[in-house]
Amino acid sequence: MRFRKPGCILLSLVIVLGATAAQAGSSWSVLDIPGVTKTNVSAINRSNVILGFFDSADGKEHGFLRAPDGTITQIDEPDARSYTTPSTLNENGDVVGQCLISGKTKGFIRDANGTYVSINIAGANVTSASDINDDGVVVGYALTASNSLGFVRAADGTITTFSVRNATDTTAFAINRRGVILGNFEDAGGVEHGFLRGRGGKITAFDVPGADSTGAGSINDAGQVIGVYTTGGAIPVYHGYLRTPDGSFTTIDVSGPEFAAAKWTFPVDINAKGEIVGFFTDTSGIRHGFVRTTDGTCVRLDAPGATETLPAMIAANDKIVGNYDNNHAFRLNGAGWRN
Repeated sequence: MRFRKPGCILLSLVIVLGATAAQAGSSWSVLDIPGVTKTNVSAINRSNVILGFFDSADGKEHGFLRAPDGTITQIDEPDARSYTTPSTLNENGDVVGQCLISGKTKGFIRDANGTYVSINIAGANVTSASDINDDGVVVGYALTASNSLGFVRAADGTITTFSVRNATDTTAFAINRRGVILGNFEDAGGVEHGFLRGRGGKITAFDVPGADSTGAGSINDAGQVIGVYTTGGAIPVYHGYLRTPDGSFTTIDVSGPEFAAAKWTFPVDINAKGEIVGFFTDTSGIRHGFVRTTDGTCVRLDAPGATETLPAMIAANDKIVGNYDNNHAFRLNGAGWRN
């Protein structure tokens, strides 16, 4: 296993840790890069390629791809200065993210061959590329002096910006294989709502019934959406939800003996099967991971020896990647949590 960067070779650190009783049949792998101050991962695809970023000793942030054989390839947008932060990757190995170029945050695409393309929305101080589907369609958002706009970039490079009607801010951050875009918008009263934008541009706003605010998080190819909503007024209480394509909502609040101290629930990702990962906070404010099976059962996920565990993504092959204790990355192998 080698870390590839011009002029240096480092060994990747992979430590396999034992699973807890609740996760028998699974194993935890630590994916830290030696010699760096922080390693985080954000995504994994069906080919078991993992995407993440690390902080080097000089304080700069760099992206990386970890191949199934453990080889790590550094990602640095050629014109970027202090950071290159990848967001996610598709099944083809194309990566999107954001970087700092000439004092502005710009989006970028890095294709599977290592070619970079910059994305900059005219008039924006910040352009962030959030997601890319297998057709090469990119979505993201741009921050101007007055508001935020969603954008979609077609595979041919054509960029279309959009806003939800009467919204003060619109943010797009996910797209599935069918070209359906997921995002959030804020109304004139400062309330957050979720939205879906179809391939033809039709926007459908949605809210969890009875919620004070609704934030969208992830969408799978079947059109299932997960996110977080709040209740409780001035002192918000956070709940997770699952929205099905017919517009029905199911609340996700972890419960059971292993979740006795749970306070708030935050779903983060949903895979093609409808399995969900996320985290919950306990009454002390400590965050712990969980996975929710398709029958609604939730299983607690705590990386061995960790104080906090934050899953980031669950692939269709059941592998889960995420981070623990702020500076470390993990992969959970095997689906023993289904037992």
